[in-house]
Amino acid sequence: MQLNHLNLSVPNALDAAAFFEKYLGFTIKMATPQRHIIAMSGAEFDLVLQECAGEELRYPGNFHIGFIVADLAQLHGLYQRLQADAYPLKTGIESSDRGWQFFFLLPGGVLIEIAWHGQR
Repeated sequence: MQLNHLNLSVPNALDAAAFFEKYLGFTIKMATPQRHIIAMSGAEFDLVLQECAGEELRYPGNFHIGFIVADLAQLHGLYQRLQADAYPLKTGIESSDRGWQFFFLLPGGVLIEIAWHGQR
């Protein structure tokens, strides 16, 4: 079985879509402005961003989306780009039993993990 898509509720679908395009390589596949929905294509799965403006958005405290990068250089490069663009980084680059990762907040507050599962 393969993941088809993930539907995320976000305060501003256009801001979130711009982020996923600029930093994570997604492309807009379909936009339905009257329904505040943007569908995006990624390398392994599609992402649907559904705007919930005016609603209280709450994900559980440990909810996050994790992405794997190809190598440690890509991990450091993305971290430096986000840092230079003043994105709210939650952690520095940290080691774990599986490799290296860092966490930051997507516009709208969804926690994102970027990891490389190579050797420490």
